Amino acid sequence: MVTVNVVVLAGTVATDPVRRRLPSGEEVTELRLSVPEAGRRLLPPPDRGTARRGRPPSPRGHREG
Repeated sequence: MVTVNVVVLAGTVATDPVRRRLPSGEEVTELRLSVPEAGRRLLPPPDRGTARRGRPPSPRGHREG
């Protein structure tokens, strides 16, 4: 079974990724990010209305009752 971890990183990739192989045979990729100042967002805030209801937003962007 394969385990997958999903991570959202908000920033700009500062350098090319560096790939290494550990003595155990596993592969590791190093990423360097430039991140915004504290308190600033690069991504829009999540739409909490649809997340709370557990259904996708209306195609026209209107909230359903």
